[in-house]
Amino acid sequence: MIDAVLCLRHHMTTIKQHAHGSLSVTKILIGTMSLGLAVGMSLLGFLDAPNAMMTEWISLLGGEAREIPASLMLLFAGFTAFFPVSVMLSSPGAWRRLIVWLSSLLLMLAWMPVLALAAWKFSPMIPLIAGVWSGMCAMIFAHRHSLPCEIISEPSVQKRIVVREVAVANPDEVNQTKGGHNG
Repeated sequence: MIDAVLCLRHHMTTIKQHAHGSLSVTKILIGTMSLGLAVGMSLLGFLDAPNAMMTEWISLLGGEAREIPASLMLLFAGFTAFFPVSVMLSSPGAWRRLIVWLSSLLLMLAWMPVLALAAWKFSPMIPLIAGVWSGMCAMIFAHRHSLPCEIISEPSVQKRIVVREVAVANPDEVNQTKGGHNG
């Protein structure tokens, strides 16, 4: 029984691969995919009911509110999709990544009542979906790959140079033994 559990556990362990290429491309791909997912869900109508609930709750705080332009919301969603991924993939340690991810989501959610009190109404689900998805993808990528910030550099092995002392004869003595005459 124990052998079966150990064998199963051995096969379940993930092998970390070295991240080939630049992490910049990975950060851009994760952010773009997250932003595309959030915008696509909004265009398909999946976020209409949650947005209605959130805007109703926000309107309780403020009253009559102005609508934030869609371009600014898309810019904010892009920020929530790209910035946490960039910071997370540059931070060593899973707990640091988790703290960065949760802090960025908390800061994004903390702006909702502030904007409501300033009489601005917006649909918060697009930035929220983009932030959640990008953080989750960054955590999975960091778990499955060894990142440059996590690689512990091995102490450099110093090459020892062996110097042998060789007695060098006086050049005058060498010339005299060869039969040459100096002078």
